[in-house]
Amino acid sequence: MRARSRQESKVAAVRVIQGYGGRMTLVGILLFVFLLACLTRVGYLQFVQGSELSERGISQQKDSLSFYAKRGKVVDAEGTPLALTLETRQIEVVPSQVQDRGFVVEYLSGVLGWSLERVEKAAFCTSKPKVACYVHRVLDPKVVAALSAVMDPSNKDARARWLRSQLQGVRLIPAAARVYPAGERAGQLVGVARVPQCTVEKKERGECKAPNPMELEGQYGVEADCNDVLAGRQIVQRGWKQNQAGVSLSADNPELELAGSTVQLSILLPLQAIAEEELARMVIGSFAKRGLALVMDVSTGELLAVAHYPPFNPNGTEEYSGNEIWKWNDSAFIEVFEPGSTIKPLVIAALLEEGLRSLDDSEFCENGSWKVDARHKPIKDHGAYGWLTLWDCIKVSSNICLGKLGLELGDDKLYEYMARFGFGQKTGVKTSGREAKGMLSKGKRGWSDMQTANVSFGQGLAVTAVQLLAATAALGNGGVLMKPLLVKEIRDANGNPLVRYEPEVVRRVVSESVAAQVIEAMRRVLEPGGTGEKAVVYGYDAAGKTGTAQKVMTLEDPYWVKSAEKPRPARASRYVDKWIASFVGLVPSDKPKLAILVVVDEPYSNHYGGVVAAPAFSRIAERSLAYLNVVPTVEQTHRIASVPAGAKPAAEVPAEGPVQEMAAAPTSVGAAVVPDFAGMTPGEALRVAMAARVELVAEGSGVAVGQTPVGKSAVAPWQEVKVQFSPAASRSGR
Repeated sequence: MRARSRQESKVAAVRVIQGYGGRMTLVGILLFVFLLACLTRVGYLQFVQGSELSERGISQQKDSLSFYAKRGKVVDAEGTPLALTLETRQIEVVPSQVQDRGFVVEYLSGVLGWSLERVEKAAFCTSKPKVACYVHRVLDPKVVAALSAVMDPSNKDARARWLRSQLQGVRLIPAAARVYPAGERAGQLVGVARVPQCTVEKKERGECKAPNPMELEGQYGVEADCNDVLAGRQIVQRGWKQNQAGVSLSADNPELELAGSTVQLSILLPLQAIAEEELARMVIGSFAKRGLALVMDVSTGELLAVAHYPPFNPNGTEEYSGNEIWKWNDSAFIEVFEPGSTIKPLVIAALLEEGLRSLDDSEFCENGSWKVDARHKPIKDHGAYGWLTLWDCIKVSSNICLGKLGLELGDDKLYEYMARFGFGQKTGVKTSGREAKGMLSKGKRGWSDMQTANVSFGQGLAVTAVQLLAATAALGNGGVLMKPLLVKEIRDANGNPLVRYEPEVVRRVVSESVAAQVIEAMRRVLEPGGTGEKAVVYGYDAAGKTGTAQKVMTLEDPYWVKSAEKPRPARASRYVDKWIASFVGLVPSDKPKLAILVVVDEPYSNHYGGVVAAPAFSRIAERSLAYLNVVPTVEQTHRIASVPAGAKPAAEVPAEGPVQEMAAAPTSVGAAVVPDFAGMTPGEALRVAMAARVELVAEGSGVAVGQTPVGKSAVAPWQEVKVQFSPAASRSGR
């Protein structure tokens, strides 16, 4: 029994061991399966989903921020800023959140200085919920500070808390503002960038939306032409929420700040100021409507000054109403006019280049009146000239002489040379192509004899100011036409050049010898008896040409009555009794450095270019050459009638003393001579004073009876001259 019992115990023990081993095997199998599953999962995560999970992990530590980068700067050739972007505050109103509409309107009206109607229209532009209406971007730092203090939630002042409760729905948020440090200097040229406007075209395309607070859009001038490179585009900035150095992702972080590109112009601000000052003197003195003055570097084609009058200040665009839009335009590039006699040197150049004539040849000028054909009115000169050499044809500006020479050249060749000088085509000065190409057209039948003659003295074609200046500069550049250059360089936000515009030769128009001969003929225009005597540049030899062009205007039938047969009035283009006076020239004439054009629109006092525009050319040239340190080429160019024999000078000439005590012709470069104002009215005296480059200080009214300094005294340019006027003398003189 015992043996059997032990045997059964052994069998039971074996069974227990066998059962335990099975469980261990099962556990091992389960552990193996688990480990295999883990390895499979790890492998799947590592090799299949590894990149996705890595990106997901990084994304949890990174963030994105959407903001507008600052709009780039516009600077002149020396780096002086002309346009900058500053951060200010933008006022917005959410109409659906406003509790007291009347209070909001009155408060904003007082802060902005606007009428109640204007604020009402801007602040409550929609009835849609949660839609904000743009009101204004505030530039005045004091106003910004005051509004910020009121809208700041941390401001516990009782009045501020009360105002915030009344101004619910009004928001003050950071915004970009465009500032123009130079003000009116080059205002039309630089243009303006403003809050994007919802135009009719945008409405039709469904593109109207509330502007981003940091968004600005160029609308005129360089701001519009270079808008693509200047614009501070919307930036989506991705980065670590906080890196090891503790730098956080933020639009305000200078390490993450981006900006639009900087545009550098060829304009020199000092020369721009000179051109604008002298142009203003001339336009005001001649009671003209407006004017232009351009200065170009002859050898490179760089525009050094582009002046407009009346001036335009981009900082105050809200001061200009819609009917004054022409003040904003850079008309030197987009408006055209008939060049008049300023084109005559180019026709002479074409004639010489073709070998048809020499300047010593003579032409009969028909004693001042010449009929090209029986169907048209005769062409007239302002003098009854007989035989004139081609030198004198330019000097006295004979229309008849140039008309005959144009017929001799032929319409085909005349058209060819006008096109080669750049007329009838865009110059390429604007990077956007926003410029006029002028008007120079010739049908299949060509020009008639009358048309050919007219074009030869500047009628029947239309040019822009920059086209005319570039064509004249080609003569000073040895007959080589240069592409006008306005934008010199585009740089990124770090100052690294992106695009650099180098001087570019367009073509050779005439030979160097022909160009030199024509310049010599233009130099004689400034001699006594020439039409440009008043363009003499003190200290320098100059060459130039006067221009007087009658304006063409579109007139409507004054007796038109609307009807089914005549739904619109009849219109016709006619020459009217309004004029454009101009002068274009090169200085110094022996080695031209500058080409200068002055255009005066609708002068009232006198419409001849030699009287109105020539003096402004003289002063712009003199001051510009002095600024550029161009060495004077002559010691004296101011021509004064000699003192009659036996006559005493107005004052004794001391051996040493100030310039204003001299009585003889001035020998110092730039001196001015005081006119004798005796018997003149204040208006007459003002015009004479401006032409003589002295500042008139009028005392009294009537006619001039005395002055200090006395007439014919030599003084510094723009020195004050006091003139006494007497009504009694005026009455006794009647």
